[in-house]
Amino acid sequence: MKACVKLDPRGSKIDVTKIIQILSKAGIEYSTHKPDFAVVVGGDGVFNYYLRLLKIPLLLVGVGNRNAVGSKAYMAETYLSELPVTLEKLAERKYKIEEKKGLRVSAGQKKGHIFTDMYLERGLDSNCLRYKVIVSDRDFSFIDYSISNGVIITTSLGSTGYYSALDKLLSAKKLDTKKFSRIREEEIGICHILPTFTQRRKNDVPGHVDPHQPLRYTVRYGAKIEIKLVRWGDARLYGLTTNIRGIRIKLDDVVRIGPSDHVAKLVRVVS
Repeated sequence: MKACVKLDPRGSKIDVTKIIQILSKAGIEYSTHKPDFAVVVGGDGVFNYYLRLLKIPLLLVGVGNRNAVGSKAYMAETYLSELPVTLEKLAERKYKIEEKKGLRVSAGQKKGHIFTDMYLERGLDSNCLRYKVIVSDRDFSFIDYSISNGVIITTSLGSTGYYSALDKLLSAKKLDTKKFSRIREEEIGICHILPTFTQRRKNDVPGHVDPHQPLRYTVRYGAKIEIKLVRWGDARLYGLTTNIRGIRIKLDDVVRIGPSDHVAKLVRVVS
């Protein structure tokens, strides 16, 4: 069995030689040539990056950062302190490969696949964004109009992140940061970010207004989603590229989201 090691591409304090030594002690060969799986060490941002980049199975390893605002690793299968034991189980073939569905996203000339979440959010030079989210499925369609900071689209794997912000609100004054949602694999999550207004219409005719004012919900995996600005704003799309400034979305752009034929492969330890 062979494995490669992947760290934060922007730079990491993790000593890769120590990871290689742990691999060797477990009887797993370190190799960058046709490895059987990758040991990815970091937080959820690093995991998301390599989920899009690599096609081999990934063992997601959290660092356990003690810094209050350091990297989080909600998607981690194990942690660095537990890695020797985890790798020994892999060497004994006590694992399975779990496939996770992704989403295909296009925005103008930019196209790609995501396996966690993406979000359209206001930039530095904007008030709230005014946009509509168009959802089309086999048996229904609707349009959400919103004035908010933006909108999150997530897979099951990504739903423990930004999408779960509402779960952490114990009250207007307190948070429980350990709480989160996990939507089903057969769902896509949609959540408006700090909206001041939302309205659902069954179609684009003003008279057909649904009394439901949407905030966060799921639709079937397989539904097609479009996001369009209805008024100019400094809108940025995050999650499709590694650019920290995101992708600028203009008034006549359409962000299209749908099911992807790509899957992410995760290494899961079994007893």
